[in-house]
Order: sequence, then C-alpha cells, then structure tokens
Amino acid sequence: MDISIVIPFFNEEENVILVLDGISSILDRKGIDYEVVAVNNNSTDRTGALIEGFAATHPRNRYVLVKERGYGNAVRGGLAVARGKWIGWTDGDLQIKPIDVYRVIDQTIKQNAIFCKAERRVRFDGVNRFIFTHFYRIFSSLLLRRWMFDVNGKPKFFRRSLYTKFTTQSSGWFIDAEFVYYILHLGAKIIDVPITFYQREKGKSSVNFRTVTRLAQEIVQYELAMVRDPFADRVKRARAATKAQQGESGQ
Repeated sequence: MDISIVIPFFNEEENVILVLDGISSILDRKGIDYEVVAVNNNSTDRTGALIEGFAATHPRNRYVLVKERGYGNAVRGGLAVARGKWIGWTDGDLQIKPIDVYRVIDQTIKQNAIFCKAERRVRFDGVNRFIFTHFYRIFSSLLLRRWMFDVNGKPKFFRRSLYTKFTTQSSGWFIDAEFVYYILHLGAKIIDVPITFYQREKGKSSVNFRTVTRLAQEIVQYELAMVRDPFADRVKRARAATKAQQGESGQ
C-alpha cells in the first residue's frame, strides 16, 4: 500500500461524508493504492456513526475512535495504525479540497519523498485567521530557526519508516510544528506543494481563543523540554538512517 491518510474529525457531521467520499473518489479514479484512516475524536454529534456507515461500504476507509480529545491526539491515534509506505494527515473540514489532497499525494509518490506537504499559497479563510496565521508564521519560524511560510500546511506525508524513529508528543495543534521541527533537524528535504485553502462552508470550527492559548502553552512547554531533554540526541540517532534513505532515493 502506498498511502495512508489520517483524517481527524470532531463534530463534523455536516462535512464528514463529503470529505471521505471526495477523497476516496478521486484517489480511486487516479488508481492510487491507499487507505483512509478516519478518526472520530470522541464527537458528540453523528460524526462517528457516519464514519462507521461509510467505512462499511468503502473498504479502503477505516474507522478509528480516539476518546482523548485534542487534534494531536487524534492524529497520533490514526498514525499508530496507518499501514502505508507513506503516512500522513489532513483536515476534515473541507477547507482543503480533495483535488489538492491528491496533488500532494501525487508529488509524494512521484518524487519518492521523505517529507511532502501542502503550502497554502492562496487563502480564503477570513481576516481573523489571516492575522493569526501571519503571527504564527513568524513565531514558528523563530522556533524552527528557519523561515517557514506555512508550517501548518496540510496534507503532510512522510515515510512510515521515518515515523517509527520519532514519537510526537503534542496533544493539540502544535503537532504540525513539532513534526516539521524534527524533519528539519534530520536534514531531510521538505517538498512543498502549493494549494488553495478555502473558507469553511459547513459546520463550526473548533479553533478559538482557547485553542490559541493552548497552542502557546504547548510551544512554551516544548521549548522547556528542549532544554531539559536532549531531543537532539534522538535526532542524531535517526539522522544517519535518514541520510542513507536520501542517498538511495537521490534526494
């Protein structure tokens, strides 16, 4: 199997079938060998039942329940059972269209990528998100010690063999920056695929002031952990294997 796509859902009953059917349909048409790991992050609406119903008639879709809420928890729960050569995640709110998910997958496979992600070059998600994204872009670039236009760009795909060498810790939205930090310190090449990011049309976003506050807390905790815990040692242990993979793929 080439690709495993983890999609976390929390109270997305209005979007879940549109997302699963849209992604499955285009990947079927393109002949991609894939699975969708649809994660119900302990939703209180019909999201879980809708995923189970869709998976029952679409064998490439798998239902996973992660009871501990949090975006990072849902992503990690899905990655833990993903079986593809490349694994990764995207969002379940339809702000990323299925055609763009396919475009990132296509480049991942064609370039035999170690790490490939979307870069949201065009955005239609409103003024508030634009302002937040601008400041987070600066802040995350300072954290990563490298300019990153879109550290949170999704979908993200990477070799499953790489993920087995690193365990993410974030329970929330910081998981994107945490993983990119790891990739950068491995010295692995990041392939960015430009996409368009659309405004949410259905359902309610779970991103709010509390989310931003929690994200800030995770960043501070991560920085403190970097001081206490020799994360660089884990990076060094994995870097040699990653460079060997790069040599084999010509990257």
